[in-house]
Amino acid sequence: MDLNADMLVLEAYDIVIDESALTGESRPIKKKTYKQCLDKRHQAMMEGKDNWRKDASIPSPILMSGTKVRWNDGKVTNLRIRF
Repeated sequence: MDLNADMLVLEAYDIVIDESALTGESRPIKKKTYKQCLDKRHQAMMEGKDNWRKDASIPSPILMSGTKVRWNDGKVTNLRIRF
């Protein structure tokens, strides 16, 4: 399924996104909820990681317009619709 809106993941059980159209990355990306991402970021900060903003182990809760959903089970909300 193609996404035609930017979205924020509220609940995620198995959301996998193909972002290759935007990033060129060939591997699908597993998305986490906003809360899970904040928790992971907080954990990295508490561990004293200076470069937590660039830490690839911190997932993103954002689904971007123009990407494709490969597998999904969860709830999202629209952030922005593009025409």
